[in-house]
Amino acid sequence: MLFKCSSCGADYSSPLVICGRCGGIVRYYYEDLSWDLLECERSLWKYIGMLPKPLFKRKISLEEGLTPLIRSQVMFKEYKVFFKDETRNPTGSFRDRAASPIVSHAALVGAGKIICATDGNMGASLSAYSSRAGIRVKIIVPSKVDVGRLSQMIVFGADIEEYGDVIDDAIDRSIVIAGRFGYYQATAELNALSIEGLKTMAFEIFEEEGCPDNIIIPAGSGLSAYSIYVGFRELYDTGMIDRIPSIHIVQSESHHPIVDTVNEQKGGGSSNEKVIKGLDVREPLYGEVVSKIVKNTGGRALIAEYDETINALYELARKEGVFVEPAAATGIVAMKKIIRDGIVKGDESYVIVLTGSGLKAVDYIYEKMRRKTVPSLDTKTMILKIIDVKGSIHGYEVWKNLSRKITVQAVYQHLEDLERKGLVASKIVGRRRMFYVTEKGKRLLEIISDLY
Repeated sequence: MLFKCSSCGADYSSPLVICGRCGGIVRYYYEDLSWDLLECERSLWKYIGMLPKPLFKRKISLEEGLTPLIRSQVMFKEYKVFFKDETRNPTGSFRDRAASPIVSHAALVGAGKIICATDGNMGASLSAYSSRAGIRVKIIVPSKVDVGRLSQMIVFGADIEEYGDVIDDAIDRSIVIAGRFGYYQATAELNALSIEGLKTMAFEIFEEEGCPDNIIIPAGSGLSAYSIYVGFRELYDTGMIDRIPSIHIVQSESHHPIVDTVNEQKGGGSSNEKVIKGLDVREPLYGEVVSKIVKNTGGRALIAEYDETINALYELARKEGVFVEPAAATGIVAMKKIIRDGIVKGDESYVIVLTGSGLKAVDYIYEKMRRKTVPSLDTKTMILKIIDVKGSIHGYEVWKNLSRKITVQAVYQHLEDLERKGLVASKIVGRRRMFYVTEKGKRLLEIISDLY
């Protein structure tokens, strides 16, 4: 298999993403592309003329792709708005599209072990596909990962390591381990074959609705927005369409570097804002190229606040019957803002990509339920006792030591409350934030011990 830099044309034999010569994006090289379809195939692999043919020799598939395009009946009934429902994939997210070709290539080249840095969805996908291929997988996750996604990784048998606070930290760690111990690099943002799988969303949209006027997609690293653009660009290059849709991206309030670049403004967000997991990327690998795509296609770059995102999530579920993760719900927020700003023209069509299932990210629901049933002081006391016994401990380890149902996110919220009250303090050790009980916290534990 041959890979080429899309900027300078440098050749590579492995699916790396960034060209070592010029810094351009590396892509799989096609001698030709053709709209040849395997109509009997019930997965994204039906696009035989638009995917790397060598991978068909060792195809690892769970019938991913071919997800429905649903017309909005309630929320946007006055407009031509569709939902590309990626929650229907085998593990519940669009990342299955990337996992299938990546694991297929790992199997083709005889890789016995793969590694991936992820904040959730890609780890769940790779864990499932690797188990099907009989390949061992190591997953590096940042500290604040959703329990739903983590549960999938555990059930599929992945070796999981926590490292750092955000996905950028985990990616750095995966690069080090891959180089040192010979793992196949399967991190979506670092493997060019992820583009080949994710671009098939564009093919499916085209087959069902033709070429829409607009695509709205959440952006963390920018990989998905870039891949969908590539899909439509290839349809254009093969003569299937005569234009490319406007690509609109939406980022979270906590970190929005691509939005800042597109809108030529400074900001970058605040780490104190509530994080929308999956979008919490500080240095997006595809940021520069996606910024150009948004501008060149006449798209917009928008910001979604946490609270309005959760409200949109509930509204989508209760009015349209589709339950998505918070990152996916940002697309609903973006659509609302586009309508609010009066940008919709005539009968223009919009496709909102709903990236993943809400069943993967129910921490925020559990937290709301927990407030009604679990006394806050009692939980904080247990956390204080755990830290006191351990001496120094990171938040994920606190969660594992709690003997009650509570989310990882809730534990970190308790830790922030305790630190704000001066009962615990923290310091960075290596890449981890370690917590320890202060003298004030120890005195409180003594008082509680005397009372009980």
